[in-house]
Amino acid sequence: MIELVLDVSDLARTSFSISPLEQLLIGSLAVSAHRRTGPRGRWWRRIRTRVPHRAAPLLDLLAASPRGVPDFLLADSTAYLRGFADELDSVLTADDDRIRTELDHCYDRTAPPVVQRLREDGARALRPVVNAAAALYRECLAPEWRDLHRTLDAEVRCHAQAVATDGPAAMLDRLHPRLGWHDTGTLTVDRPGPTVRHRLAGRGLQLHPNLFLDKCAVLHPPGRPAALLHPAARPARPADAPDGLLALLGPARTRALRAIAQGPCTTTELAAALGIAPPSASPHTNALRAAALITTARQGRRVQHTLTPLGHALLTANPAS
Repeated sequence: MIELVLDVSDLARTSFSISPLEQLLIGSLAVSAHRRTGPRGRWWRRIRTRVPHRAAPLLDLLAASPRGVPDFLLADSTAYLRGFADELDSVLTADDDRIRTELDHCYDRTAPPVVQRLREDGARALRPVVNAAAALYRECLAPEWRDLHRTLDAEVRCHAQAVATDGPAAMLDRLHPRLGWHDTGTLTVDRPGPTVRHRLAGRGLQLHPNLFLDKCAVLHPPGRPAALLHPAARPARPADAPDGLLALLGPARTRALRAIAQGPCTTTELAAALGIAPPSASPHTNALRAAALITTARQGRRVQHTLTPLGHALLTANPAS
C-alpha cells in the first residue's frame, strides 16, 4: 500500500494533466504478452499491424522492464494538456545519473542492447528512443488522439465539477476503487507489497487519467507535485439509452464492427467470432469498408480487416453496454 499524506495546501493544489506520451507508453507495455489485458491489450491488438520498425528501441526498452515504464521516459510538466513534441524534448533533458539509477531499478544485467547503450552513454543514447516514440505515436496514437483526448477531457471535467461541488477530498475518495481518503489527511493507494508513506509537504497532487492503465501508480518527481496516474473511466451509455450503432448499422454489422475493433482479423476469423459462415461475413466487411469504418489489406495469402480512426470514433461515441 502507498500512503500519501496531504495537508490543506496540498489539497488546494490538486490539479489535472493529460499526457499523450503517458498514454503511448502505458498502452505500449502490451508489447509484453503478459501485459496484454484490459483496454491496453485491446488497443494493442488493434494497432499492432501499424507498428513501425523504427519503434523497436522504445518497444525493446518497455518489453524488458518487469516494473513498467522507467521514470526518465515520463516528461516533467505541470501543464494541463501537454504537447507531445514538448514532452519528447523534456525526456531528452534527463541527466545521466537519473537514467542510470532508473535502469538499475527496472532492469537486470541481461537487458537488451538498448538498455546497455543507455547504461554506457546515458543521455547521449536517448535520441534513438525518443525518435522511436515519435514514430510509434505518429503511426498508432495520433490518428486516434482527438477522440482519446475528448474522452480524457470529459473525465477531467467531471472530476473538476466534483471538486467544486464536494471538495477535493471527496473527489479523491471516489476517484477509483483502489483509492481511499481518510480523515487523517491520508490518501491510500491499494497495491501489493509493504506500506510506503510519502508526505507531499505542500507540493500538491496532480492527477493523470490514463485510458490504458489497469491500476494506480504514484510518481514523486523532486521539487514538483506528486503525480497520481489512475485508470480513466471509459464512457458508458446509460442503461436506458439506445445503442446508436444499432440504428445506424443494424445488429449484424454492429457486431461485426465491434469484433474487428478487438484486433485485425481475416474474414474467416471474423465469421468465427460472429458464429456465421465466412461467405455470410463478406457482405458485412464490404459494407463497413464502403463506409470507411474499416480498411482491408492483403498480407501474403491473408486478407485482414482493421478498424479506421472513423470506426474507432464511432465506437467511442457509442460504447457497448
